[in-house]
Amino acid sequence: MVGKVLVVDDEDTLRLTIKTRLSAGGFETDAAVDGEDAIEKLKQTPFDVVLLDINMPRMDGITALGIIAEQYPTTDVIMLTGFADFSTAIDCLKKGAKDYLVKPIDTTELITRLRSLLRARNSEAALDLLRKSHASFVFDRVIDPVVKLHHALGLMKKGDLGKLTKDQSTVIEGLEEMAHNVVTGSVKSLDPVFLPAGEKAADRKEVSLEKVLDGIPEFVSALAKPKDVEFVSHLKGKLPKIECEEHRLREALRSVAAVAVDCAAKGSTVSLDMEKDSGEKAIIKVTVSKSGEKGQKLADQLRKPLDSVGGQFQKLDHDSLLLYAAQRTFAAHGGSLSVNSSKSEVVIECTVSKK
Repeated sequence: MVGKVLVVDDEDTLRLTIKTRLSAGGFETDAAVDGEDAIEKLKQTPFDVVLLDINMPRMDGITALGIIAEQYPTTDVIMLTGFADFSTAIDCLKKGAKDYLVKPIDTTELITRLRSLLRARNSEAALDLLRKSHASFVFDRVIDPVVKLHHALGLMKKGDLGKLTKDQSTVIEGLEEMAHNVVTGSVKSLDPVFLPAGEKAADRKEVSLEKVLDGIPEFVSALAKPKDVEFVSHLKGKLPKIECEEHRLREALRSVAAVAVDCAAKGSTVSLDMEKDSGEKAIIKVTVSKSGEKGQKLADQLRKPLDSVGGQFQKLDHDSLLLYAAQRTFAAHGGSLSVNSSKSEVVIECTVSKK
């Protein structure tokens, strides 16, 4: 188990002795003469652990600890001191130190504690990776499609997609309830902290944007018709090629379209456009001519990053969940999603990198 350790102490002999012993023990080490020197080294190179003396000139260890805890939260700190002062030890632990050793330092004990700390770091990192993987799968591959399914079942139950028999209505009502329970249960199981945007899509292939958009105009039209909303597509001519996960990007655009129609007031128009000559980005715009307060609320909501929503996450409506999922998808493709709203219209702008 190799870890990068920075030894910080103004006593030359002690600093060099610890550095040498740790190097012999298999650690990758460097040294700093005081707190200021340590901060400069952290700016240049990431370290797993900093061994930090408390009493030093220029910048003492407690001051340096505060800076490290704030600016380098993934770096652990073990404090070193020449005297046993338990009140100081407790104060350091409260400020973020992981451990506390009194000089003279027993290097065998120090190596044991460092290895234990690194094992804990590796376990925590593996657990965080698992949490992020689980959260991404549930949010992107379960919540997003089931919300759209729930919406479609609602339209069917109301007869907006065709008249149903009594038996069909009963079955669809049961399926709609099941879909609702899946979404509710899935949302409750997630912490938005583990849903950062911007993770690069892994299986990107070059494909025409025309192919990605295949079926979306028909999808929007089918949703818009029962609401007495007109749909217009201005996508004409040859569309650019982009590198993307085709299925995932298509689902994101379907989500955007479903939200646009849901925001549309009776008698309004939903239009699909694309900016030409937009450089390295493909920019698709979905505009609702009349949206009212719903579009403004969505615009306000999406200005908050998903991982900052916190306790409000479980209270998000289905439209917000769909747009957050779409936002993550566009970020994974080097783009973004934004909602701008005025009294007269709402514009959902989706960008994706062409490469």
